[in-house]
Amino acid sequence: MKVSITVASLLLTCVVACQPTATTTNNSNSASSRGVTSKTYRGVGVVEAVDADKRTLKINHEKIEGYMDAMTMDFQTRNPTLLSELKPGDRIEFTLEDTANIVVITNVKKL
Repeated sequence: MKVSITVASLLLTCVVACQPTATTTNNSNSASSRGVTSKTYRGVGVVEAVDADKRTLKINHEKIEGYMDAMTMDFQTRNPTLLSELKPGDRIEFTLEDTANIVVITNVKKL
């Protein structure tokens, strides 16, 4: 009898402990709705490489005020169509968006 009461108590404890907790679901995927802030920055530089398959631009850019010093680096692009008209040697102005340390180019304009 003691064994069956102990087993029943253990089973009840497991059932209660394994119940899902209540959660709030937010159906919006925007960064601001998740409480994540985005910042945008303007940069100017020269395209060194375009990789359409990886959706990246290698840019030798000037200092991006409030964000980073001048350097050459690869940047992801949000939209692959931004790459269609670019080639190495093009001087460009671009917009970077930094959301929770995920940085993407959102706009490009040839100068």
